[in-house]
Amino acid sequence: MLVLLFIIFKKIGLDFLSFTLYLLFLLIHIIGAHYLYSYVPYNDWIQQVFHFNLDQYMGWSRNMYDRLVHLAYGVLLYPLIYRVFQVWLPTTRPFTLFLLVIQFVMASSVFYELIEWAIAIGLSPEEAENYNGQQGDMWDAHKDMLLATIGAIIYGLAALIKAPKINNS
Repeated sequence: MLVLLFIIFKKIGLDFLSFTLYLLFLLIHIIGAHYLYSYVPYNDWIQQVFHFNLDQYMGWSRNMYDRLVHLAYGVLLYPLIYRVFQVWLPTTRPFTLFLLVIQFVMASSVFYELIEWAIAIGLSPEEAENYNGQQGDMWDAHKDMLLATIGAIIYGLAALIKAPKINNS
């Protein structure tokens, strides 16, 4: 399956970094699906390895794995989305592509949260809570969308700063 995915990535002109970050994003989802996003024991893992309680240090009372996944969406998929837009719109300037990627991340995040909401309507309150992972936060969807956007902006700005400057004179 990975070989097929890699062939598809190469066929449409995506680089190894995009492929690797995409796989990392899938891995994060696999871990979240295995434990349920609200119950991923990331803090236990950190304590075992670093003898450090991240939740306590940050003052978090909820499991933040879900938030990590949304931030990762913006960060890890930015190069893939950027490259797709670059292929579709080859004469577009880098800053315009940056804005398009940010808009895509925002729009797709809204779409995802609307799907989550629609599914939750049909579930019992307990099932909806397990599916959505809100953990009692009524602003969960808003924070998730914001984190995805922030992730894309961070990666995008770093890429713009690092990119070679083109003299258009």
